[in-house]
Amino acid sequence: LVLFSSTFPLIIESRQVQTDASSQQWNSENFIDENHHIEIAKSLSAVGRNIPALIELKKIPEEKNNEEITLLKARINMALQLYPEAITELKTQLEKNPESLSLIEELASCFYLSSQYNEFDTFFETVLEQTNASALLCSLKAHICTLQRNFDSALDWYEKAFSLQNEEGTHLLNIASTLKLKNQNKEAIEKLLQACQLFLDKKDWQNFVQTSTDLEKEK
Repeated sequence: LVLFSSTFPLIIESRQVQTDASSQQWNSENFIDENHHIEIAKSLSAVGRNIPALIELKKIPEEKNNEEITLLKARINMALQLYPEAITELKTQLEKNPESLSLIEELASCFYLSSQYNEFDTFFETVLEQTNASALLCSLKAHICTLQRNFDSALDWYEKAFSLQNEEGTHLLNIASTLKLKNQNKEAIEKLLQACQLFLDKKDWQNFVQTSTDLEKEK
């Protein structure tokens, strides 16, 4: 975990005031199609200029705020560790489109990244139907179960994630790590070998080499 000084919340607050003030001033003087602002914001965010990216998105009138804009705002807010703002944006848009898997996954990710595990669990219970189609939601739930040292449940959710996304070797790495925590080393090695084969098939050389190195250490 990264610890911040006591002045950090004040910096965050000033960033939010800065983006709000700049966007309000601009909106009173100009009008450009929202797609123009979206593309500029994406470009700015891609090079780490997240505050100017947020300012650009806030130039879009509130009534034109759609799922794409909300997701982009939320991701930029999360990059700035402005989690409350991201959560508010996502919840508001989710009320308009409660079946959106993208919004559900993003809100769950926000709860997880901000260490709001109780809020994650409460939210997770309300979206169990969507969980059946989301490897990400299953993985996040498994991560939290692991943190809570509920390894059996973690394994179940990691296995579920892999069943939904069986070309993704990182799910097998998660399973292997959890099996090691349960001292099931033989089974863990089997999962590492399986992951190695997946990475080789996909020509994912970085993960292949790293997993091969991990296997050597297990011998």
